Amino acid sequence: MSMHLITGYKGEKHVTSADQGSYNAALWGNDEFVLERGNQFSYEIISNTKVKILDGDLMCQGRHARVEDYEEMLIDNGDQGLNRHDLIVAEYTKQSGSGIEAMTLKVIKGTPAASAVDPAVTTGSILGGDLIHQMPLYRVKLENINLVAVEKLFETVETMETESRDCRRDHSSHASNYYKRTTASGRYRDECTAANR
Repeated sequence: MSMHLITGYKGEKHVTSADQGSYNAALWGNDEFVLERGNQFSYEIISNTKVKILDGDLMCQGRHARVEDYEEMLIDNGDQGLNRHDLIVAEYTKQSGSGIEAMTLKVIKGTPAASAVDPAVTTGSILGGDLIHQMPLYRVKLENINLVAVEKLFETVETMETESRDCRRDHSSHASNYYKRTTASGRYRDECTAANR
C-alpha cells in the first residue's frame, strides 16, 4: 500500500480511527494508561454491590476513551464463607463485519473460593487488528458478603505541562546547587552536568 497522507485534503473522507490510533501510539507508546486529567478514573464505594467510577481519560494501545461524568459498576453479592476477586476493566471491542469499535467499562466476576484469585482477562493487540482487549482498572475484593477493598491496577501518565514544570523546577534546583558549591581554589564544580549525565 502506498503512503497515506492523514492531515491533508483529498476531496473525500479518508481519516480513520486506525490512523488516529497509530498517531496516538506513535506519540504515547503502545501501552495503556490513564491520563492526568479530571478525576482520573478514581472510585467511590457506594455499597457492597456498587462501585462508582468517576470521570477520566485513558489511552489504550493508541485508542483514546473517556468517561465524561461517572459510571456505576454493579458487583454481584459475595458468598458466605468464601472470598472473591472481581475486576473492573475497560473493554475494547471491534465488530468483525462492520468494523464498528467501542470501549466500555465492564465487571469481570471472579470465582468464589477460600483463596481468591483474579479472573482471566482477554489481552489482544488493537493495533494488530484484534477484536477484543481488556484493560484492568481495579481489583474488587470481597470477603464473605462484604466488599472490603478496591485496588488500583493502572498507571497514570503526566501531561506534558506537568513534565515541563517538573523539568524546569529540577533544572532550577541543579543550577542553584551549581553556583553554591565551589572547590577549595574557588573554581565552580560542574556538579549539575555530572548529575545529569
